[in-house]
Amino acid sequence: MMTQHEFKQKFAESIRLKDFGLLKSSLEKREEATKSVQNTPGYYSIGKANEAVLLGHHTGDGLRAYEATKEALRHVEAFAKADVEWKSEFGFSPLLDCFGFIGLWVESYEEAIQQAEQAEKWVSIPNNAVRINQLKEGQKSGTKWWEMQFAMTRNFYSLATQKSDAGKHAAGMSILHCIIDRAIRERPGYEMDENDLFDLLDDFLKLSLQAYIGISQKFVAALPHNPELKYVDGASEQFIVFLNPVSYWLQLMPDCPQKWKSTFQKHYEVFMRSPFPIYPELMKKIGAYFPESRVSETKSNSQQPPSNFQNNTSKAPKRGYAIAVAVINLSVAALFWFWAIKSNMKWYVVAIAVLASIFTLPALPQAIRDIFNKKRDE
Repeated sequence: MMTQHEFKQKFAESIRLKDFGLLKSSLEKREEATKSVQNTPGYYSIGKANEAVLLGHHTGDGLRAYEATKEALRHVEAFAKADVEWKSEFGFSPLLDCFGFIGLWVESYEEAIQQAEQAEKWVSIPNNAVRINQLKEGQKSGTKWWEMQFAMTRNFYSLATQKSDAGKHAAGMSILHCIIDRAIRERPGYEMDENDLFDLLDDFLKLSLQAYIGISQKFVAALPHNPELKYVDGASEQFIVFLNPVSYWLQLMPDCPQKWKSTFQKHYEVFMRSPFPIYPELMKKIGAYFPESRVSETKSNSQQPPSNFQNNTSKAPKRGYAIAVAVINLSVAALFWFWAIKSNMKWYVVAIAVLASIFTLPALPQAIRDIFNKKRDE
């Protein structure tokens, strides 16, 4: 049986992996640690809380974060006792995290109010009483729960301007994940028209790309100090952020309104120009909805966008999205050339770096033009 000391070591290792941008392995390490203390309720709760933070704030999986948080709070008394020791050693409170974050992912006003009121008994959350009053007022006013939930995303991201973007893209994704899934399943409080649903999906896809930038930049930054990372398949570790957005995209495409087709064609072309295949089987199915696209699964992902692309779309891409495309392409090219240099310019590594550059750099001129164009809807 794993001791609490070993459990803490597993958590510390998961932090190290997360800081390297290795999200898949980091999550597996936390799940392994949690399973090992499943007969110790307090530490089991801490384990589930740590899983929830990674899921909700780094991978963007709101549904799994919600379930993990509920499970953590199932043994709240034991959780509170273990939390005191944990906080003294690690400097943060998983119990506070649970009560502070679960309101982002719950299914109704009633549940949000119940969790916020329960929090009063166990932790000190700034402005919690104000939050409870806001929830009750929103419920009384008839505001749909998903609208209240969506308003919370503004604390984490903005696609309107860089200045108002808090940069917490995966956290914003986790809320959108909950809303989109429950809207599709027609859950109470998630009634919306198709325009709202596709607007949320649009944000979901954009955020996944921006979340990936942050992850890949961590990976690139860690490489000089951790040579073993050059043997890691970064895509398999990091593409976890794309799975839910692409899956819901495929599910919703049959019902995509005509006014949104050009927007999602743009997403398709950006994803297909990635130097690494992003869930190729899913993208192949999505591509069937865009037969007019010049980007094809059978062609090189390096194909440039058509020169008249913006004239064929109803909306120009937002500046933040264009910046995301440029940064990803530059980061990928830089990553492979760094690897080539570290390998003493071995021929096969140089060949891969050259191919990566061929795949990524041709898309930069269009992305740079987009950055300096007016932002969409302005």
